[in-house]
Amino acid sequence: MTALANEDRSATGRRRVFHLLDAIRGLAAFAVAQRHAAWLMGIEAWPSTYLAVDLFFMLSGFVIAFSYERRLIEGMSWRHFMVLRVIRLYPLYLVGLALGLIALVGHEVQKPHPVDWTMIGEALFSAALMLPNWGLPAIVGPRWSLTYELVANAGYAALVRRLGAALLAGIIAVAGAVLIAEVARNGTIDLGWEYWQMPTALARVCFSFGIGVLLYRLHDGKVARHWAWVAAGIVGALSIAAFVVVGGSYLTLELLLVFLLFPALTVAAASVDVGPRGAVICGILGTTSYALYVIHQPAALLWEAGLKRVFGADAMLVPWAGWVLLPILGVVAWLLDRYYDTPVRRRLVAAYNGARGAKNRR
Repeated sequence: MTALANEDRSATGRRRVFHLLDAIRGLAAFAVAQRHAAWLMGIEAWPSTYLAVDLFFMLSGFVIAFSYERRLIEGMSWRHFMVLRVIRLYPLYLVGLALGLIALVGHEVQKPHPVDWTMIGEALFSAALMLPNWGLPAIVGPRWSLTYELVANAGYAALVRRLGAALLAGIIAVAGAVLIAEVARNGTIDLGWEYWQMPTALARVCFSFGIGVLLYRLHDGKVARHWAWVAAGIVGALSIAAFVVVGGSYLTLELLLVFLLFPALTVAAASVDVGPRGAVICGILGTTSYALYVIHQPAALLWEAGLKRVFGADAMLVPWAGWVLLPILGVVAWLLDRYYDTPVRRRLVAAYNGARGAKNRR
């Protein structure tokens, strides 16, 4: 999603935090969480929150290119890059996997027929390897986007030394054409999590990730410091319009958002310095985004189970309990990132670098 995991250092080692990109990732993650927990709030999901996935792919392309493109061109191996990407994504994914497994087992145990442990084992195996969903329970709902995120990462790292302007434009053009055809055929862009939706999923990730890489290459690096809050307000307003106002039946508007508005948002956000106070807010949103993305759906199922245990059949008549869930998840996501994910990833990277160093000394 998505690399919801932002990188903060360029290929040259120069530190650069894209604060508004962080903020947009965080807001988009909350929008997706609202979509998957809307029934607990007694409301309908915001109309176009599924488009957050396309925005995540685009932000990922921009940030991955910023962080790794030069290093890959100058000699970083494909294997090294992919190990770093798995380390970045997997520790928090394991938390979502554990919560999802608990929710799935709890749901199956409550059914009148015997528990199908074979199905649960197959679902766990598939989810643990981040394989596309072949009709089994997803366990971690958003995992499909992470699967295609890694596919895009792998393809980018393999091709980057030959990925000139012509080839990149060709990939974007072909993916865009397939995306238009798939949207026209299926009636929506909101596809990708089932195996039969693979063409749409590949088109979504190749188009948006490719646009992100292209925007990074075209970005001049200039920052509009004096108009930071004006630009931030514009970006926020456009983000809200994209996720809340547009209905899913307006196919032309869906494509316009992905083809035009999201690239504009990415460029605007990458060009703004929000100042020290704004950076704190943006940093909190960015920090919570990935953890929130991977835990929100199984957490919502467990929350619902808890509500039913307390309120019985009237659980859905207390929508205030659903509204409480999102801020709780935000706090939990921040704590997970700070006290679990960050230290675990540091240890894993250190261990991996140590193993590589020992191997090179042999």
